[in-house]
Amino acid sequence: MNIKREAFERHFCFLAAYDEYPNSDVSLQMESICLLNMFTSHCNETLQNLCCQVFAVVSEGLINLNGIQLHFIINNIGELFTIIILLELLISRTSLATNWNNYCKYLKATSPENMGTDKDKFNAILGAIDNITSKIMCDDLVQNTLQQLLVQRKNNLVEKNCTVVSMEFSQYIKQAIINLDKLVQQKPNTENMYKCIKVNALFVLNSHLFGSGDKKIFKALIDVNSKAHSIHIVGTTVWFPEQFLQRHAPSLVSSHSKLSQTMLKNRQAFMNAKKLSLSKDIAVLQNVCSQWILNVESIFSNNNKLNAAEMSLHAKIILEGLEITSTINHSLLTFLNLHSSLGIPLSKQTLMSLFEIIDLLKNIKNAITRNHNQILNSVTMIVQHLLFQAASSIQEVKKMLMCDKKYANKKLDELTCIVIAEQAIKGAATIERNTATNIALSFIPEATYVNDTYVKLGTLLERVQTLTNFLNNMDKYCNCSWMLSHQNVIPIYFEQLFCVDLNAPRLKQFFMVLEDCAALLHKTDQYYGNTKHCCSDATAFLPNLVNKSFKELCEENCLGEKLIEAAENLDDNISGLVSNFIEGTEYFKLLVDVFAPVFRNPKNVHLKNFFIIVPPLTLNFIEHMILSKDKMSKKNKAGAAFTDDGFAVGVAYILKLLDQDPSFESLHWFNAVWDHIKEERERINEQKTQGTLQLQQALALSEKKIKTLEEEFRLLYYSLTSARIFFR
Repeated sequence: MNIKREAFERHFCFLAAYDEYPNSDVSLQMESICLLNMFTSHCNETLQNLCCQVFAVVSEGLINLNGIQLHFIINNIGELFTIIILLELLISRTSLATNWNNYCKYLKATSPENMGTDKDKFNAILGAIDNITSKIMCDDLVQNTLQQLLVQRKNNLVEKNCTVVSMEFSQYIKQAIINLDKLVQQKPNTENMYKCIKVNALFVLNSHLFGSGDKKIFKALIDVNSKAHSIHIVGTTVWFPEQFLQRHAPSLVSSHSKLSQTMLKNRQAFMNAKKLSLSKDIAVLQNVCSQWILNVESIFSNNNKLNAAEMSLHAKIILEGLEITSTINHSLLTFLNLHSSLGIPLSKQTLMSLFEIIDLLKNIKNAITRNHNQILNSVTMIVQHLLFQAASSIQEVKKMLMCDKKYANKKLDELTCIVIAEQAIKGAATIERNTATNIALSFIPEATYVNDTYVKLGTLLERVQTLTNFLNNMDKYCNCSWMLSHQNVIPIYFEQLFCVDLNAPRLKQFFMVLEDCAALLHKTDQYYGNTKHCCSDATAFLPNLVNKSFKELCEENCLGEKLIEAAENLDDNISGLVSNFIEGTEYFKLLVDVFAPVFRNPKNVHLKNFFIIVPPLTLNFIEHMILSKDKMSKKNKAGAAFTDDGFAVGVAYILKLLDQDPSFESLHWFNAVWDHIKEERERINEQKTQGTLQLQQALALSEKKIKTLEEEFRLLYYSLTSARIFFR
């Protein structure tokens, strides 16, 4: 889901790095906090809406539920609830709530006058502050969500229908536990561990909404949790399943009195086993990774169109790489953060072994970077092929329904869903289209499909989504910015590398890790006061930085009180934007103020006519740009360029320094250029109707030159006009 990606890339990132900025003021973090609050509200509202629709489908009885597949919808309900669970966990692990409460106390102790605002606006601010506090700063985010969903269930479902929905949830959870029991042992990677959080989330949701705390299902869940006992989320945060269940399903956990001790023993056993097998595991991983890299280098060297067999091979290699990096990522981060969470120190030897695993991740990342374009081409072709297969299967089902006219009339809903799926799957492989296709297919009874068509379609759509997200996921798994949370091991690495065994290639790999950390800090810098840039963007919509008061305009035209009040609010907003923007662009004014006196000095009187030489300078620049662009397509690219804004900015700056903007405007130079081009074009058009073939060819060449000249002059005009805005 897009919502999951937004959660990890924006909000989880903000919370994970929060305590790296201990001196950052809450007021500077306000944008990120408001976005976090909006995102949380959006997750809650979407979750309630989705559940409400499921309840409505069951209650209204408009659709025959026999054979309907609700597992895709239940999976997405679990996805949303999991994000809410993780948001609560991450907020609780930071000092955000404490800092926020202190900020609220300070704000409530001050007066509107000290804030430079009136009483009504100040009360509105306090109301917004209280809203944020109640939603995300009170450590009961999950419980509030469950309570809201329970109210929805009571309002929309009668008791007899509760059993139907509960059975659907229970069936999904049972099957998910069976699948995960195998996966967490055979493929203990990041994605499968995330699914474990999701199934725990759905169990608690089902138990809370319908009271269906099935002890057999709970026991099976505990068995899975004993294998997936520690799941890394982001930074140093690890999710422990028993802690979640103890808080949200206490009655069931009470029958497993030694659950906490069992989980702790499992974690200790996991760490001890990893330490003992670390050398062997690294040797195996080195062989696996080296083989995969060799396969990538040899297989993706061909850029031609792929046949079906080649697509299958490429897809296999791509998915293998995803599996390898996901498994390494999970193992490494779980092992490292478990030691941190449980306060168990790591030996230098173990640390250096972990750095060897990091090297493997960076080697894989380098292989992907080298073959990026080829991999992207392959992914595109494979996805198109898979979509074609899925569309063909859907069309087969549609044809079968259309053949029987009586059946088609009786099962109009099914036919409609097939048509929706058919339309949704056509086009780009976006997550929205994928979701729409899956939902439409879910509402077609399983008996309608021939053999196992539904299962095949689900597999195809899942593979399409996996391949579409391949490069993003590989970047995520190979990214080592988490090292920022374990900075204390960095000196140990350099000490061992230089004192024990200097290995230059490994040093290069580690610098890539530090680059990841720097990129994360650069990204999170923006969250701290960059006003299961802002003002610059906003002022782009203002025609001028100095605008007439909208309130005055409304009063002059005798408009109503509400409009005048709205206009006043707009004036305040514009004023705030402009003042903040001007603060950020003050250096332009500084540049002019420092050098203007020197340029305008009587000693430099020879510059008083500088504006007159701007037209020939522009002609020279245009010729230069045309030649530079021509060189882009030639073998010898010395002096080649496709853009150059320096000239426009320089001319704008000098005109301002010399206070010659009005003088240059008086030349009407660009108007003269447009007139000249218009005349030349008219002359060419007149000659087109007469003359020999050779003349026609010459005229075509002249027309092309005129067009190129016009394009370059327009680009210069736009650049110069834009640059002059900076120095107004």
